[in-house]
This record gives sequence, structure tokens and C-alpha cells, in this order.
Amino acid sequence: MKNILLFFLSDIHLKKETNEFVTSEYDGKDGAVFECIQTNEPAVDYMMSCLNNRLDALFYFSTKKTKEKLAVTENGETFINTHVEWFQKRILQKYPMLASSFHSVDYDEDKDTEESIRQVTAMTEQVKQYVDESEDKDIRIYADMTGGFRHASMMMLSVMQLLNQYQGIKVEKVLYSNWQGKQKKITEISSTIAKENADMERKRGIVEEVTELHRMFTLISGTDEFINFGSVKEIDRYFANRAKSPALEALLNTMRSFSDAIKICRTNKIEDLVKQLKKRIDDFSKVADKTVHEKIFAQIISILKEEYGALLSSAVSKTDIIEWCIEKGFLQQAMTLCTEWLPVILVDRKICYTDDSAVRLRALKEGIKKDRGWKQEFIISFNVNGILKSSLQTAQKGNFSGAIQNYLKNKNTNESAAIFPPGRESLLQLFYEIDTYPDIFSNIKDGTISQDIFCEIAPMIEKACRILWKFRMEQHQTRLKYDEFLLQKINDTVHLLNQLQALPSDKYNELLDIVNEGAWIEGNSAKTTLDMEKKPRWENREIQYIKMLETGIMKTKYPDKVMEMLKGYYDIRSERNKINHAASEVDLDESNSEMKLSPEELMKAYLSALNKFK
Repeated sequence: MKNILLFFLSDIHLKKETNEFVTSEYDGKDGAVFECIQTNEPAVDYMMSCLNNRLDALFYFSTKKTKEKLAVTENGETFINTHVEWFQKRILQKYPMLASSFHSVDYDEDKDTEESIRQVTAMTEQVKQYVDESEDKDIRIYADMTGGFRHASMMMLSVMQLLNQYQGIKVEKVLYSNWQGKQKKITEISSTIAKENADMERKRGIVEEVTELHRMFTLISGTDEFINFGSVKEIDRYFANRAKSPALEALLNTMRSFSDAIKICRTNKIEDLVKQLKKRIDDFSKVADKTVHEKIFAQIISILKEEYGALLSSAVSKTDIIEWCIEKGFLQQAMTLCTEWLPVILVDRKICYTDDSAVRLRALKEGIKKDRGWKQEFIISFNVNGILKSSLQTAQKGNFSGAIQNYLKNKNTNESAAIFPPGRESLLQLFYEIDTYPDIFSNIKDGTISQDIFCEIAPMIEKACRILWKFRMEQHQTRLKYDEFLLQKINDTVHLLNQLQALPSDKYNELLDIVNEGAWIEGNSAKTTLDMEKKPRWENREIQYIKMLETGIMKTKYPDKVMEMLKGYYDIRSERNKINHAASEVDLDESNSEMKLSPEELMKAYLSALNKFK
């Protein structure tokens, strides 16, 4: 182990009358007393005493003042040396083993702040060179904050932080030679001088260890590091050997777990840890009897709560966490979270979803093979190839009934018709006619409207009635003629719509002019595969999405926006795979290159659009 003392060299003061040194005494440890001529000298004495004379190097800033000549009278003779030389001479008289231990960096006190920054860099480089040339790499820094003027303390702190943070050199102790730290009063009574000076006061300073003040800066820096980079390294170091309340221990553990989850992007843990972090902070804030170190940390925690904002809200969402990652520059983590979480959000917000249990089961089984949930598989890879007719019919039936039920509830023609894309145009016509002629069946019954006029003004309603009558005939549920069925078995438009929901798929396909595409759905012919291979990757996926929507395998509450949102997710996932060099699952086209959006811009734009769907 090697020990370095770092300080800002002070100048030396003389007695005006005699040009002799102004000497001072400082208390050290265990009753030691150091007689000194300059404020850094007691720090050297103190450290040599503490380290059993194992101080290896003295690094100091030397101002223009300290390089000026100083004439000093000693024992009636005058000697001339610079302040630096007098300091070194004093040190070597007591510790000759330090003869080759002095290392200085010049500092011009008349220059501007930029010059100070250059000197901080020069000192850091000089210490680094010493470390590099030393066989013993275990280096400890001891800093004396007493000397210098103006922003000397800031320069010292800068050097200490640079050496500690980026060179890994530990700051062991910080010292301050406090002249006002201690006073001793000695009263001597002498018969010859009693009247002139009854009390003689002799002052003595003390070398204080102020390491805790420096470590407070380390704690502040560590909290800032956690806020900006999610790292708890410095905070852990600060509290390593300190007594901690259970609430603080729990908070630090959660901060550590959160930091690890962010770094390695453990998406299955992050959401729970964010909620835990809020709870642990709240619990720690409520601790009444905090230690002084915990009180300092509590003050800093308030800044953390402001910086983390929505992340510590009780209603924090997945999109809040992604946005926080983007804000903090964790773009890789944000893209991974987008890839894994956005499909879940798309399904949960009904932007694109399914309520078919058979579809969910198949998506679940296929997703397990790829370590995905069913919602992720449904959005990323699921397709209609190989879907059983029964499952297709179930999905179509659900969407057809859903469109009718939505209309009956909301009377919104466009929204209701969009629920069943394959029959959208025909449903629009049916709902329009019902809106236009709500009392048409009453008019038929009272003879106001004839059968011929009925076919002319409401062809879709008439077609629905005829298909419903044919179905009842085939099921042997009626023997009435069509005209009789119309008058006796259909009360009004609501009654008609409710009965239509019982139609099997072939009948409502006939009603809505839907061509049976079961062969395309079940098949995966060589021709189909070849045609898809010729298309850009997004177009292939787009075809699948369209077919899933048309067949009712996929549903949406937002038919005008669903493809836009699916395309946006595809672009983000493609960018993430490109960055990760993981294009094995998705062949990358240049869909985003035309937009020339950065990954950050791409995610921000998508989240902004997504947040409109609550």
C-alpha cells in the first residue's frame, strides 16, 4: 500500500519586528503536539504519526507566492529561501525519508477559472503517472484542505473526485488544520512581571479529520449517479460501514435490485421493482429517529422523488417506465421494454385483441416456445394459416354478433360496422336503413308500405328477413310462407337484429356477401408461400394482420388506427433487432429509413400516439 498526501501549499508568515518564523502548535492524536511554521505542516506531521512514518508522497499545488524568496532570521543569521524551500526544509529536518517525495503542480493565482481547470487536470495526470509507475497499485489518498485561497477547496475536491471516480484511488481521510479548533489558557504568576502581564494566553490549533464532510459530497454524487444512470455504487460505498435503520436497509436493497434490473433489462422485474421503490422511499421518509447520515440522505431523496416523477406515482404504467428510460438515455433498455411490453398494451387497450379462447390457447402454446406470453405472440408472429374452420367461424360469429350488439347499444353505425371488417359495407347499409326506417315493420303490418316498396326502399332489411325465414324453414322452426313470416314473426327492427345473431356463418356470410376464404386460411400452399417471400417483410406481416382482422381472429375498437399502431410497433421492433444484430426472427426492411427517425424519436412518437388510447 502507498499513501499520498494531497494539499494546496500555503505561504509562510514572519514576525514583522524580527523576520522570524511565526510558529504555531497543533494537537494531534494521543497527546502529540506539532510545532509548525505553515498550515500544511501539521497535516504532514499528523499523517506521519498516524501511518508510522509510512507517507510515501506529497502532491501539492504551488502558487507564484510560494515560489517567492523569503528572508528569515534564525539565531541572529539571515537565510533566504522560497516558501516552498522553507516548507521542504522543515519537513526533511523531521522526516529525512521524504527527500524524494515532493511532487508539485504550478498554480497561477492571477489567471482565470479556465487555468484552474488545466491545473486540476495536470495534478490528476501527475498522480496517475505516479500510480502507473508504482509496482504497488494499492494507493490511498489523504487530503489536507487547509491551504490555498479563493477556489482552492474546489480544485482539491475536483482532483479527489477525478482520482476516486475514474482512477479508483480511494480517498482515505480529509484533514483540516483548525487554528480556532482549540485554545488553552496558561496563567503564570511571576513576581517580576505580575503587574505588566498577569495572564499570558497561548493559543493552540488542532488537526481535525473532516472526512465525513467529503463523504457527504460522495453521497450527493452517488445519489445523482443513481438518478441519472441508475447506479448505486457510491451510495453503497457511503453506507457500507454505517449503522442503518431497517427502512434504509430495505430501501438500499430495492435501489440495488432496481439498478441491476435496469442494467441487464430484466423486463419481468422492473415494473414490480418500481412499485417497491416508491413504497421503500415512503417507508424511509416516515422513520422518526434517523441518524445524521440518514437525515442527509433523506434530504437528497426528496430530489430523487422529483427527478423520478411519474415513475414513483401510485398509478405508474408501463409507458411511464419506458418514457423514463428514454429520458435517462437508457435507449437499449427502452427498446427492449417496447419490444416486450407494447404488444401487451396493444391488447389490453383493445387496439388489437382477441376474445377467442382457442386463438389465445394457440398463441400461448406457440409463445412458450419463444419465451413469450400469448399477447406478445399474438401481435408479433401469430397468423391465420392453419386456423381451424371452427375457430374461424367462432371468431367471425363473435364479431358479427358484436357488431349488432354495439349498434343496439350505441346506435353508432360506423363504429358498429367496423367491428366486423369482412361485412362492413353491408352492415353499414343495413344499419343505415334501420336508422332511416325505424318503424318499417309497423308500416308493413298496417299496409302503409307494400311488399314491393319494402324491397325497393330497404333492400338489406328485406334480404335479412328472407334469409332468416329460409333458415327457420331449413331448421323446421316454421311452416309459414314468407309473407306470413314477415307479418307474424318479426315485431320490429330490434327484434330482427336479435334474431340475426342466431344465424350460422353460411347464412350471415350470404347476408353480407362474404366470400368463403377457408381454403386460403387453412392452406399454406407453395404458391402462397412463394408470393409472400417476394414481398418486403412488413408487407407479409401486414397481409396477416389484414386477414386476421377480416376473419375476426383479431378485433379492434379503433379500426381507423389499428394498422398505423401495428406498423409503428413493427418499426420499433425492427430497429431494436437491427441494433442488437438479432435479425434472425425478423428480416429487416428499410421501412424506417425513409422516415429517418432515430430510435429515440421513433419511440417518443409511438408512445405519444399510444397514450391517446386509454
